[in-house]
Amino acid sequence: MKKERRRFPRVFMPIPVEINEGRDSWVYSDAINISQGGMRVRRVEDIPANKKAVVRIGDRATLLKMKVCWFHDTAVGYRFLEIMDESSYTKMIEKFI
Repeated sequence: MKKERRRFPRVFMPIPVEINEGRDSWVYSDAINISQGGMRVRRVEDIPANKKAVVRIGDRATLLKMKVCWFHDTAVGYRFLEIMDESSYTKMIEKFI
């Protein structure tokens, strides 16, 4: 089995997300996986690297700031600009599992 090398291990979590990349409207998509440091999201349009955005996860009222790290096929990798604290992350995971 391959050893996890990431600073924040990812959790498979297909949940609805809303993303705003500075437009007038929100884009609805699904997260593929999430960690304290970022998330992978299903998308179909090209997004430039380093583009900043905000995300609303599930029905959370909290907005998390993030930026695009990579784009591949129909997925986008985002890095949160502020790492989620352990307590908030755990509560979110428990809510959707």
